[in-house]
Amino acid sequence: MKKVLIISTNAIGDTYLSMSAIPSIKAKFPNAEIYFLVAENSKFLFEYTEVKFVFTIHKQIWGLITLVRKLRKNEFDFIFSFFSGRVNSFFLKFSKAKNRGGFLNFRKINHWANKILIGTILKGGKKDYINWQPDENFLFLIKRILQKFDFPQSAVTKYVYDIGISGKYKHAVVFHPISKIKEKSLSKEQILSLVNFFNKNKEKVILLGDKKLNELFQNENIDAEFTIQPNIKQLIDLVHCKLFISVDSFPLHIADAYNTNFVGIFCNTLPEAVLTHHEKAIKFSTHDLSKICPEQILNKLKSFF
Repeated sequence: MKKVLIISTNAIGDTYLSMSAIPSIKAKFPNAEIYFLVAENSKFLFEYTEVKFVFTIHKQIWGLITLVRKLRKNEFDFIFSFFSGRVNSFFLKFSKAKNRGGFLNFRKINHWANKILIGTILKGGKKDYINWQPDENFLFLIKRILQKFDFPQSAVTKYVYDIGISGKYKHAVVFHPISKIKEKSLSKEQILSLVNFFNKNKEKVILLGDKKLNELFQNENIDAEFTIQPNIKQLIDLVHCKLFISVDSFPLHIADAYNTNFVGIFCNTLPEAVLTHHEKAIKFSTHDLSKICPEQILNKLKSFF
């Protein structure tokens, strides 16, 4: 029985994209045991999946060393890290396996999605390299790494959960306006403008996000429901709505995976790089979405209604 470890300690969206490798691994080794090493806030992704075990990282140096020892004892047949990052590189470098693929960079890379990335392949102890261009889709990168180890590329698709859809939100407009990255988030003024537009058109509006969304509107009278930090099942229901609008963040990947009626709002990342259905996105030539006037965003969105 093969044992495979996937390292993804970056953002939730990166971890979700890394899950695209699961069907390919299972296609080659149906009985493979798949493990993930992730940040604590990504652990919820693995409910309803066939993943064997999820490790979470420790921030203290001794905790990192202890975790490396634990990973080495598992004697994985394959270890992959599909996204750049110093913590990912640390575990890929020191976790024991003859077959490893991913990135070994130990310096911080700002705006890595706009850089040419060079990946390292170790197959049976022999070294090889792959590269990724900023205008290529990240699924291609995952395919390219897996191809080096003879995993089927055709099986690499965004992960779809085997969960039923309730249809609870089919008449609602669901809006996810805030990213973990400030420059990818909409301002309070922009959010209010869009909510008011849908209110005038008699649409039920649901604002989706984390506690930052509550804090932003705690003293504001706004005609919208709030859904804060939904679990996977709730999120899948939410993207199956009348219209899902989201900035470049993890929930948008879920809408993309299910090919629902969505619109993505992008600034410093190319939609072609992260979306399968990139035609459902609008892209602004700016590194900070909050600088765009609300009317400009609304006018671009209207072409999708």
